[in-house]
Amino acid sequence: LRKTPRDDVPRLTELNHKLAAVAEANGDAQRALAAYRKALSLDGAHVPSLLGLAELAFAQGDHRQALDCYSRLGREVETLEPERQRVMLLHEGQAAIAAGDKTRARSALERGLNLYPGDAEILGVLSSLQLDGSDWHGALASKEALLRNAEGAEARKLLLEIGDIYRDKLRDADRAEERYRHGLELAKGADRVLL
Repeated sequence: LRKTPRDDVPRLTELNHKLAAVAEANGDAQRALAAYRKALSLDGAHVPSLLGLAELAFAQGDHRQALDCYSRLGREVETLEPERQRVMLLHEGQAAIAAGDKTRARSALERGLNLYPGDAEILGVLSSLQLDGSDWHGALASKEALLRNAEGAEARKLLLEIGDIYRDKLRDADRAEERYRHGLELAKGADRVLL
């Protein structure tokens, strides 16, 4: 191998990124973190290294580092492949929740839903965030969206949760009863299938 001159920043950045990816694949998280950071010290806007560091930091529970990388990515998120965008926005939301930044969490999760309406994973995290923040109407909307694609036990569980919100939080007995009845109808239908 020929030596890379110190002034060949793009190549050095790429080499450090590749070292990080190999170290990560081999389970050496500390070496991977160091190599991602070295790549970013050479080129702070290197998208693959920002993504790699963000996801590794997220997996390691370093939510502040992950959030810093997500911030630095900015509009570059829009250039990513769809599944990578979805996961990144979900992880950004989860990292922001863990860091106590509920406003940023909600923003990331809502951006994810704008790109992927009905995504169950994003809706689940968002509805939990809404419940924690006493946003009963938002939680209802998220749970109703989840219900559209749910079946069987999951649908019955969601109907109970929706009914509970109507009954306990919004004091709307009629709507609560409607959701409970629907859950019972699904349960009876499931019993018929089992017979």
